[in-house]
Amino acid sequence: ARRLHEPNRLELLRNITELMSRTFPSQFVFPVLGHDDGTPNFVQLGELWRHWLPSEALQTFEKGGYYTIEQTKSNLRIIALNTNYMRHDAKYSQSHSSAVKQRPDGSIHYTGGHGYDRDHHMGLGKHYHRDGIVVGSPGGPGYPVYSSDRRNSYSSSGGVSRIDGSSSSSGSGSVGGHVSALSGSNSHESEKQWEWLEDTLEKFSNKKENVYIVGHIPPGSDERHIGHTMPYGHTSFTEKNNARYLRLVKKYSSIIQGQFFGHLHSDSFRVVYNDIGKPVSWMMIAPSISPRRMGESNNPAMRLYKFDTDSGQVLDYTQYYLDLDQANLQEEAVWQPEYNLTTYYYGLAEVSSVALHNLADRFSNADDTQFAKYYRANSVRYSTQSCEGICLLNHYCAITRLDYREFRHCLETSAKALASKNGSGGHGFPGVALVPLMACLVVLVNFRRAAVEAVMVSWLVVLQVAGGWIAPGGSIVAGGRQ
Repeated sequence: ARRLHEPNRLELLRNITELMSRTFPSQFVFPVLGHDDGTPNFVQLGELWRHWLPSEALQTFEKGGYYTIEQTKSNLRIIALNTNYMRHDAKYSQSHSSAVKQRPDGSIHYTGGHGYDRDHHMGLGKHYHRDGIVVGSPGGPGYPVYSSDRRNSYSSSGGVSRIDGSSSSSGSGSVGGHVSALSGSNSHESEKQWEWLEDTLEKFSNKKENVYIVGHIPPGSDERHIGHTMPYGHTSFTEKNNARYLRLVKKYSSIIQGQFFGHLHSDSFRVVYNDIGKPVSWMMIAPSISPRRMGESNNPAMRLYKFDTDSGQVLDYTQYYLDLDQANLQEEAVWQPEYNLTTYYYGLAEVSSVALHNLADRFSNADDTQFAKYYRANSVRYSTQSCEGICLLNHYCAITRLDYREFRHCLETSAKALASKNGSGGHGFPGVALVPLMACLVVLVNFRRAAVEAVMVSWLVVLQVAGGWIAPGGSIVAGGRQ
């Protein structure tokens, strides 16, 4: 979408809106803006989505693209952020680079330069092309790019066709390598969102109401970008905004039942710790239906969440995926379950910050089985490469160290210990002081009495209510009763 002019982007959003309205005529859809969605004129977007958003939500959405949804019959609220106000601008653009080097003693250092290793960062990722539509932008995390260019392509009749070829080396959209139509250049509106967010969290805290926070771009560092010119890895938020967001999450962690993001096109999670090292909050990062992104590729995925409609406690989710190689071979797109979060795959007793901390803790020990499962899911069963050493460490530090300086410290202090441990046959991180303890689419339906299931497609972010809520990480969400 970012290669389209503003009128074309609006037309694209209008088409998607009409499609969803026809598909889910009895459900509500609550949009959350991605960094390439639409126009900085939020009034236009408000008009487009007026049949979905209540008047109270439109008051802030039409000014800054953010809002909250309250429901009188439930204690669960949704806070929808415009994360474009939190990201780097174009002047802070970061280039891909094999910049993390491991010294013989196991320590790591960062090198300069703005080039990047195309084979390492682009991998063998694929474009999928059908009737002039290329799914996935070669310049950044994949968004639909509409093109009639069929050069270097081949197609299997009636199936999911594929393009293999080189891609643009422009800066990644996830870091602000280009100017987004919705970029956070308006410092006044950016500050107003911060003030609104803290006031809203304070209000819900005083009323003892639980919240989901939903946004497109997640805080912290990208777990899949290992080499980078910047010392804090591949990041999207400015350092100030990253720290500010984490401070609010820690302060109001008692009412935050979950945080849901997308943008990275990978299947991962994050754990937030308070100042004494206790896990107090978690984030889910959902994979995308777009198979192409700068750095790595993935199979398309959707996610079905189950949660308690009264407390907001997320009970489980089922991830569904589309095997693109199989779809190309059979000329048929077949979606199938990939895994359930709490069952045999990870064996979690519950979805909580402590449980996810313990899962990440197992990554840092010589438990190859758990990390291998996670890493297989990270690309939605697309990547067949192994992830060891610095690769594994980058995932672990990104999951458990969302503060940029803590992330770098995690890498620097653990690499030497990692090398030493590998020499003795393991991959634990004895040098790490382990802590003690969408755009997306979400469709809500009834699940017995106390739970609701939600389907999330991660290239637009969305959330919705209808006896329950759910929030993923991209740009459009639907919910309702069946």
